Amino acid sequence: MTHINFPHKLAANIVVLSTLYREKAMEIETLRTVLGWAAIINLAVMLFWWVMLTVAKDWMFKMHRHWFGLTDVKFNEIHYLLFGQYKLANFLLFIAPYLALRIIG
Repeated sequence: MTHINFPHKLAANIVVLSTLYREKAMEIETLRTVLGWAAIINLAVMLFWWVMLTVAKDWMFKMHRHWFGLTDVKFNEIHYLLFGQYKLANFLLFIAPYLALRIIG
């Protein structure tokens, strides 16, 4: 029976990766740029979602009713809750950190 020395190999890989990350540390400006673009992309997704709900709600409802048997009230509840959660996640994960990095310079 061959003994695999997995924990030691894992620890060695972690040391190598942490060294690489330290050598190529992300600057605050790069992180700020990534967070800003991620927030913009998520805002575009929210805008598309809102436009689809505004312009093509009947088509979306018919499709979801066919697939999942949803009522109009349940369809509205689901989209209202998911839109709110998506908006909150975008703010907490991308916009707030972006603003914090802008404030600290």
